[in-house]
Amino acid sequence: MLALVVGAWLWLTFEQTAYLRYVFPSFALACVLVAAALSVPALTQGWMRQAWTAVAMVTVVLNLMHFHSGTYYGEIDLRVIADPRARDAYIERNAPVRWAANVVNGLNLKQAPVAFFSAPLTAGLKSDALYANWYNLRFNAAVQKATGSTEMGHLLAQHKVKYVVLDERWEQSNSYPFVKEVTNEVARNQTVSVRRLDSRYK
Repeated sequence: MLALVVGAWLWLTFEQTAYLRYVFPSFALACVLVAAALSVPALTQGWMRQAWTAVAMVTVVLNLMHFHSGTYYGEIDLRVIADPRARDAYIERNAPVRWAANVVNGLNLKQAPVAFFSAPLTAGLKSDALYANWYNLRFNAAVQKATGSTEMGHLLAQHKVKYVVLDERWEQSNSYPFVKEVTNEVARNQTVSVRRLDSRYK
């Protein structure tokens, strides 16, 4: 019965969408199904047990060999587990927005809100983040309504923003020059810039 439920779930999901993440919940039931199958005495004795052990070992080895396929970076550096310097270099190279969040943490000592005109990849940020996307609908709407740099500067000041992270690839290209004009660059990594709100708007 459980096998039918899992199979039906997978079939119905793929009938409606091609997005792989929506089948993840069915994996939990599939794991229960596999566990139930492995608990059958006939599968846990003699040559069947050895066969299942071999399959498990091959699965682990293949996952380790192709671990990078689960990331869009396409690179996994195991040194980051134990070496903080390797971890920082990895983040700086592969996740410039997270690098920017770390830079802001060192500058933003009073932990004022930080505006992100970039991808919302801000793990580790020690202050509130304002995203110019659907994560912050009101802030995003206000950003889109800004018709000039002065209005953008006042908007950031109104939200008590002191530091801004700006990505050149930010989708709202119409507002990009406004944000750039009212801020001053402090640090840069690839297309991502850490910027401070100009003093005239504080």
